[in-house]
Amino acid sequence: MTELGSGVLLLLGFLTPLAAAGVVGTMLVALIANHIKNGFFIFRPGEGYEYVLFLVLSGFAMGALGGGKVSLDHAFKLHLHGWLYGGKGLAITAIGAVGALLLLATCWRPPAKTESS
Repeated sequence: MTELGSGVLLLLGFLTPLAAAGVVGTMLVALIANHIKNGFFIFRPGEGYEYVLFLVLSGFAMGALGGGKVSLDHAFKLHLHGWLYGGKGLAITAIGAVGALLLLATCWRPPAKTESS
């Protein structure tokens, strides 16, 4: 639901930092739980992490930069952007990363390594 909802919000440019936080959170979980062990390139067996990492970094950028002039954020005069101060975009996006890390810390257990004979 987070992936679908975040995608629609990003497409519309509505609550862009919140949508970017959803992308960052979802993709960080995917990166750590599934892709990091497979190496860098996506075409490797098991799919690598380069595309997922790109989505995480793009999510941070979208959260910091905001929706732009053709977004619903701009139409409704919601000014939710900014790198460090002067806006809330990066802070909200960082909350998505913290949420992902909390989810991983509380719910994810890496598969046990088995010894090969």
